[in-house]
Amino acid sequence: GAYLRRVHLAGANLAGAYLAGADLRGAYLRGTDLKDAILDKAIESLKSNRTDEFKLKVVDKALEDGALNMGNWHTCDTTHCLAGWASVLSNSQELETKYPVHLIGWACLGDEWASRFYDEDDEVNEFLEQQKELLNKG
Repeated sequence: GAYLRRVHLAGANLAGAYLAGADLRGAYLRGTDLKDAILDKAIESLKSNRTDEFKLKVVDKALEDGALNMGNWHTCDTTHCLAGWASVLSNSQELETKYPVHLIGWACLGDEWASRFYDEDDEVNEFLEQQKELLNKG
């Protein structure tokens, strides 16, 4: 039940940390190691989205013309950042009242994808094109 609102945790090693019930709203988690961290059941359940099918769904939506804006989690109903698309496509936006979007996105997409959450639009588009090719092969 730790109160970690708006805490700067960039690069922190929280691997294996017990964070169930923690209030992480507004926490800055860029580069934070959350491997095997114990989060609440709602966030843990999002890890089931870490499938090629779900990732391809995110890729396809984010690559639509004008659909990706890495400067904002959610710009409008049709424009989101990478983590924002993960939140929307997993129907997890209600969790954003308790958890930061990048934590939801990490839960849905995993470490490699989360490392792209603060990249520029063109870098993410390039990453998504590569992922699309890889996912379609698999």
